[in-house]
Amino acid sequence: MSSGKSVSIDCPVEFSDSTTPFGQFANSVKVTPEGAHECFLDFCVYSSSENQAQIVSRVRVHRSFLGVLHARLETELSLEELSSDSHLVFLKSPKDAN
Repeated sequence: MSSGKSVSIDCPVEFSDSTTPFGQFANSVKVTPEGAHECFLDFCVYSSSENQAQIVSRVRVHRSFLGVLHARLETELSLEELSSDSHLVFLKSPKDAN
């Protein structure tokens, strides 16, 4: 599986309703800071003809999880074919370290 280069696009992003005119599958992602330690991963459908994106799914994560997610995506995207038995990646909190 070859990965294309990412492109940064400055456009309006709004929440999608169930009748999004752009499509159903996310083709872009936006990281939105939320407070000192968290952020939102906004999975969006971007339309180049409208120069607009709609959020189809939003996930709140701790910022420390971004590095773990980046590493996991890099590993998966470097494989020729995605594994059908992929594993869940869990970030332990400091209190769970023992």
